[in-house]
This record gives sequence, structure tokens and C-alpha cells, in this order.
Amino acid sequence: MTMITATKAARAFSEMLDAVERQESFTITRGGRAIAEVRPVHRYTLATVAQAFDPLPRDPAWADDVELARPPDLVWEDPWSS
Repeated sequence: MTMITATKAARAFSEMLDAVERQESFTITRGGRAIAEVRPVHRYTLATVAQAFDPLPRDPAWADDVELARPPDLVWEDPWSS
């Protein structure tokens, strides 16, 4: 992680964001103290979320819980049924 002063970060913000897009990270300092980090955002996909749940045991009552949480006037419809 590259250390950069707040002044330099402000003056070169666009270039710093370009570097972050290339997966670089920065620690911003003020008065010699680290005050912030700028790093790439981790993007979650459905696959990564599914992987997080893979080791967990399946809950056979889950569908019942969903049905109980559904507002009584909400009708479930298949949007692709036509």
C-alpha cells in the first residue's frame, strides 16, 4: 500500500483513482499520521454470495419462514410465465 500525503492526494486525485482502478491501494497521511485508506471496492457476485452459503446446512423450514414473512395481500407471480 502506497503512502501519500493528503495534499498530494488532493492535487492528484484523478490519477490516484486511476491507480485504484488498477487495483492499487493508498494510505493517506496528514501530519505524518495515517488518516484514511483508498482501495478498490470488492465487487460481490451472485456466485461469491452462493459460495459463502455453501458450507452452511440447508434449512428445510426456510420456505415456510418466507411465506410467514410475506404480506397477506402480496400475490406471488412468475414474471416470465407468458
